Amino acid sequence: MQVVAGDWKEGFIIIKNACGGIGRPVGLVMPKGWSGEVVYFKDIEGFEEITEENRTSVMGKVAWGAAGSALLGPLGLFAGVLGGGNNKVQLIVLKFRDGRSAMVKAKGKEIENLIIEMERVRREATQPKQKEKKPKRFWKIVGILFIIYILIALIVQEAVKSSTTSPKEEAPHHHTP
Repeated sequence: MQVVAGDWKEGFIIIKNACGGIGRPVGLVMPKGWSGEVVYFKDIEGFEEITEENRTSVMGKVAWGAAGSALLGPLGLFAGVLGGGNNKVQLIVLKFRDGRSAMVKAKGKEIENLIIEMERVRREATQPKQKEKKPKRFWKIVGILFIIYILIALIVQEAVKSSTTSPKEEAPHHHTP
């Protein structure tokens, strides 16, 4: 995906994953400065695909007006827009909750994955949080292990006490004449 216009500079968008890059996707790193700006999926309000038919109205909605339309020119001339299937490059406008927006060029599969992640985040946000319960069996095992630990500690303590208080028997010495 690539920003081509809007409130971020032109450049590539990187998918931001949780857990240092090994977890599930949590947002987008938008091009800004050297490191970019992370925008989480929860902060994306929605998006709209730009077509030849709706480009003027979409540009007006995001306050780019004539400048945005002039930037696009005829969409058919925009590199890579025409094509087919999931490799077809499309233009969309991402709208963010803080009022910013970005015109993004992306393949159909990238847009599909973005929609899936946005829906997952939206679904998780609307579902009530359920407190995770530890299974009762887990606590039974913890209790049994604790009792075993205490018994071993008592046995060791008793063994140490009895070895220091009882007289040591020495083995009889045999002398050979």
